[in-house]
Amino acid sequence: MEKIVKPLRITIIFVLLALILTVYVIALYDIQIVQGEDYLEISQNNVTTSTTVEASRGDIYDRNGELLVSNKAINNITFNWTAMSMTGDANGIILALIRGAEAREIAYQDSLPITSDSPFTYTEMTETQEMRLKAYLTYNKLDEDTSAVEFMAYLRSTYKVDASYGGADARAIVGVRYELSLRYAIPSLPAYVFAEDVGTDFIAFVGENGLTGVEVTESSTRQYHTKYAAQILGTIGLMDEEETEKYADYPMNAYVGKSGIELLYESELHGTNGTQVTTVNADGAVVGVSTSKEAQPGNNVYLTLDIKMQEVAETALNNKINEINAGRSSGQNKATGGAVVVMDIQTGGVLTMASAPTYDLSTYSEEIASLSEDSNKPLLNRTIQQTYSPGSTFKMCTALTALSIGEINTVTTVSCTGLYHIGDYTYKCMGTHGAQNVVGALAYSCNYFFYDMANHLGSVTQLENIAAQLGLGQSTGIELYEEKGVMDGVTYRKALKASDPEYFAEVYGETYGEDEVNWYDGYTLNAAIGQGDSRFTPLQLAGYLCTIANNGTRLSATILEDIKTYDDSQVLYEQTTEVLNEVDAPDDYFTAIKQGMYESTQYGTSSSNIIKIDGVRLASKTGTAQTTAGDKDTDNSLFVCFAPYDDPQIAIVVVIEYGAAGSNSISVANDILDYYFTKGEVDDSVAGENTMLP
Repeated sequence: MEKIVKPLRITIIFVLLALILTVYVIALYDIQIVQGEDYLEISQNNVTTSTTVEASRGDIYDRNGELLVSNKAINNITFNWTAMSMTGDANGIILALIRGAEAREIAYQDSLPITSDSPFTYTEMTETQEMRLKAYLTYNKLDEDTSAVEFMAYLRSTYKVDASYGGADARAIVGVRYELSLRYAIPSLPAYVFAEDVGTDFIAFVGENGLTGVEVTESSTRQYHTKYAAQILGTIGLMDEEETEKYADYPMNAYVGKSGIELLYESELHGTNGTQVTTVNADGAVVGVSTSKEAQPGNNVYLTLDIKMQEVAETALNNKINEINAGRSSGQNKATGGAVVVMDIQTGGVLTMASAPTYDLSTYSEEIASLSEDSNKPLLNRTIQQTYSPGSTFKMCTALTALSIGEINTVTTVSCTGLYHIGDYTYKCMGTHGAQNVVGALAYSCNYFFYDMANHLGSVTQLENIAAQLGLGQSTGIELYEEKGVMDGVTYRKALKASDPEYFAEVYGETYGEDEVNWYDGYTLNAAIGQGDSRFTPLQLAGYLCTIANNGTRLSATILEDIKTYDDSQVLYEQTTEVLNEVDAPDDYFTAIKQGMYESTQYGTSSSNIIKIDGVRLASKTGTAQTTAGDKDTDNSLFVCFAPYDDPQIAIVVVIEYGAAGSNSISVANDILDYYFTKGEVDDSVAGENTMLP
């Protein structure tokens, strides 16, 4: 049975609705009619501006959760020009601010290239100052030949800096006004910041002196919690003109990644800025502040790096380079730098990428000019951006090639007499080793054996093919920019001739035909022992070593562990192991090669200097690579190893430029092996860390 709605209830509802409507009508009448003129005046006198609320950049961590890079809150002094100009005394406020900064020795931004007092002349300009001055003159339709005196007169007139201000005061005021106006002449310039990272004393000065339109705005700068891995972590800086197009949704004053991880994961680290709305009344007082859009912090990036191992590697590498140089006379060449790579054999994760010389990220902005001009190139990440001749570390590739084409088997022996003859040429071995199979040849680094392998290959193409499968001269898969390197051979030289015939002719001379290159048997012999023109990055050598340890499974190198939200509550991306290719060779070939590397550690070329760790067997190979200079003290020193031999976990590559014998690099690997297998404490007092090379 349906319920009957009583008429009384309906009447009550309508009465209530009528009362509510009446209240709204009365309020609206009061606002628009009774007080309409008052509210109109307020709205006309109030000025509302929107400012960007900078989002916190994401943090960077190592594989163990050690914080590497975060943000530090700083206070900057900026201008609300609308509020300042409404006071009618903008010039007086600016001068008071300048004098307050000078009294506290606070640097402020003034790039006007005119002397600080009369008689006014142009100062010596940087390229940037000159570009900005020309843009200002052009924008304001002034002659480019305008003298400094004429320009000062124009600035005083334009900005109404009257005669009550002396020359020095007038110059100070127009310097700041010039900076503000430059933003109209060059729209891509970031918003003007008077002073950055100011202390509480100056903030108090601004507040106590009622400097209307002068604002303290909170920003952030990168804070570095490690002195290591500078070339990997990278730098940030203000956007340039090209980047304003790339990051079109960023504000003009945005800081972006310029190199390393900061650049690679810019989109993850940057975050999304918010918006703050500020209302100022006719007196210049702030009467309202609200947030119209909340800032969204950037995501956190976790790397595969072990920062403690990185510290061990950088310290050991620098100490060894300094030791080598200390032992050389003034007439000898100095070791100029080096690189260390440590990889996780099972995942391809990079545990360490040390490059020497290096620099300190915390002082990078102050030292950028000297770092850029340093002939030893501290800004260069040698682990992935520099290629080296591999020397005898290439012999494992030659051994696998010979085994794969059936030239030898694992027990085939070659008798080393110390001199290998081919045609009219004689090639020397480092000793007279007698009969050696592939295991012994690797252990003693017998050149004679590998010359013979090369002489019977039939074609260098066989060597090129196996090298490519092992990752030499190929992309490693690392997320950072890397040099590809080259495997010397007919394929490489033909490609070079086609792409740059003039350079090819300069290096290799004339050839028989347009599509042909001269390739002699001697070239193959040199390539087989890692000499010639083969050039690989230390990271490629590490990947090559991992592939051998994994019996031919080549994994992609990676520096990324995962990406998480700013509060680490959610994993947004987790790196997985990627197989790039499988080498077409049976396991017993790799077993023989690894046995040769193990015996090199036991009684061969590595045995006298390699560390002995209880319960850990090592497989290794030394290398000495000739450079174009030809002197012994300009040979590059290389050492590669993996451990444990019977359960491979990490692969290590050490290169020292002009380090001479390969054995000179072993001590660097020793320190890393000791850290990894004993987890020994790093001695913070070790001298020489992050020191610049002479």
